[in-house]
Amino acid sequence: MNSLSITRILSVLVVVLLPFWALPILPGTFRPISMFLCFPLGLLFILSAFAHDRLSKPDIVLLVFFALSLMLSAIQFVFLGGSSTNYIIGNILFFLGVFGYFGFKYCLNQIGFDAFMRYLRLSTYIIVIIGWVDVFGWLGLIPELLRESINFIVAGKSSSRIILTASEPAWASRLSICFLPFAYYFWSAHKTFVNLVSLISLVVFFILAFSLSGILVLFAAMGLFIISKLSFKVLFNVTVIAAVFFTGLFFTFQKMKEGGGYFVTRFDKVASIESIESVMTLEALAAIDGSALIRLGYPWIALQVAIEKPLGVGIGRYPEYFNEKVKQYGKIVTNDPAVAEHIEKKNADQRSYYIKVYTDTGFFAVLLIIFYAMVHKRLKLLSQRVDYHILCPVLLVSMYVCYGNMVQFASFIFPFYWLAPAIITFLYENNESAL
Repeated sequence: MNSLSITRILSVLVVVLLPFWALPILPGTFRPISMFLCFPLGLLFILSAFAHDRLSKPDIVLLVFFALSLMLSAIQFVFLGGSSTNYIIGNILFFLGVFGYFGFKYCLNQIGFDAFMRYLRLSTYIIVIIGWVDVFGWLGLIPELLRESINFIVAGKSSSRIILTASEPAWASRLSICFLPFAYYFWSAHKTFVNLVSLISLVVFFILAFSLSGILVLFAAMGLFIISKLSFKVLFNVTVIAAVFFTGLFFTFQKMKEGGGYFVTRFDKVASIESIESVMTLEALAAIDGSALIRLGYPWIALQVAIEKPLGVGIGRYPEYFNEKVKQYGKIVTNDPAVAEHIEKKNADQRSYYIKVYTDTGFFAVLLIIFYAMVHKRLKLLSQRVDYHILCPVLLVSMYVCYGNMVQFASFIFPFYWLAPAIITFLYENNESAL
């Protein structure tokens, strides 16, 4: 088998396996296999682009951000110390994330845009098939053993809630909403029954996963979309969609409430909060539950570290600062089992990608902002083409979903932080002469 066929097969696998975020064959907790497969392809893309002088301006900005951040982290690790394990793992994940962007561009160059989207549509169908098995098992319509077996194969664990091809309900909701814009594109371009079922299925999965973090992503994405497209028609459409969405959430929660359990108890605690002021301290969040403490308290701790260390603490070195900062809040916080484990293993993260990038890289984070701004500029130019009148709004919404996820997911290897930017820059570079 020659090298060309190997890279082509890898390119296809990157797209088809995009929904699999927790395959048990890989190490770690969040382990999207596509990002691991993207690494060698991204390396090939960079080497080829350097050799033929074909790096675009966004590519150069991202590589400068990458190089300066690595240099900062190395200097701080050498002179200030820290856990070598965290430093190595943190930088490996940083490599995988940035090279994931270039890997996606390599895939697009290797198999072409049309084939790339066909394989992306296939990956959507895979989610739908596995998802309905998950749902039917959850509803008791098929043997629970079948559902659990598939859960263990694709995620390494089972759950009492919907997890699709991920290992957590929160990830399942993120997976659904990340694929939704593309499912809408497939249905808009080809109004087949299968594409319509796929689109509706992802909406159903998002509702049934019933994740508070997923709802936060939805609100953030919708807010950005409304701001960019402010008009009466948009406001009306969003109101109708929101009404249908919350009606579905209400009936889903009623179904879950019948069985009780940890999640329902958590939701009731949050619903009983009397005022914002009552949860504005880590101690109050710890009293609600550990998940609230981690989701809301961790970004607050990270923000304090970022303010105190404006030059950044270096990639892979944040847990050292977290451990020092969190102990200031006393045992009501540090005695929480999850917090205590993070302190012992020195593996806490910032929970917010925005804060993570600034905490890890300091002022160099401006370069990443410039990168995304350049991507948006290219998308705006692409939208002038008549043949992209459906695709460009879909890519814009996908970018907003990306930013919504950044609020509560601090990982460089989240695939959708890099997928839409790669598609946009690829299309721009291949149509630049016509723009």
